[in-house]
Amino acid sequence: MPTVTGQVTWRGAPAEGAVVVFHPVVETGDRPSGVVSAAGTFELNTAGRPGVLPGEYRVTIVWDRPPEGKPNARREDYVDAFRGRYSRPAESHLKATVPPQGGAIPIFALR
Repeated sequence: MPTVTGQVTWRGAPAEGAVVVFHPVVETGDRPSGVVSAAGTFELNTAGRPGVLPGEYRVTIVWDRPPEGKPNARREDYVDAFRGRYSRPAESHLKATVPPQGGAIPIFALR
């Protein structure tokens, strides 16, 4: 499977810790995912191994953060910084095409 990398920013800054999941348009059973680094980049893995099957995907991104004004909140009290806007495949407008050779996909510059 080809290696795929990408980048997620929120209002121009890296969305460190956001979870990116690729949902195949043609169902394969696998949902490649990755976690955004401090640099704003991610690498997708499928079933714990690097790589993604080529094809069309709907993309979801969830970024759990402490509630506003509560930086020391417990993890279970965190909320999605995107307020669920990109959390459901059927409603997320984010899409990606993974070519046979893999590589970098266009940036997800969220606002």
